[in-house]
Amino acid sequence: MAVPTEFNNVWFTPRRNWWNLKLLAYDDKGTLTINGDSLEFRGGGGLLMMNDIRNVSLGKHGRDFVNDWVIVNYLNGQIPLTACFADGNNLGWGGALGGTRQIFDAIKKITRTAG
Repeated sequence: MAVPTEFNNVWFTPRRNWWNLKLLAYDDKGTLTINGDSLEFRGGGGLLMMNDIRNVSLGKHGRDFVNDWVIVNYLNGQIPLTACFADGNNLGWGGALGGTRQIFDAIKKITRTAG
């Protein structure tokens, strides 16, 4: 059994907001754990489990024009959902320094298809 991979101080938003009126690019921050073929995000808003990951990609998100974000498409039963993650270390500059790419590479390893 593989050892879980954990990323701390991860930014999270449950949608790809291109034109939101929020100051911050994220909705929550916390710990992202990759455990086998599933993801677990634990933040101030609680626990989010993602078991049926369909696709992962790397791209821009919302107001954050500096950092790329990891965009995860997954199923909750029959409902398709999206979760976006970025490295929030160093006031968000951790993503620009390669932290978000590390998150993407780790998630990509467990997905069926990645783009």
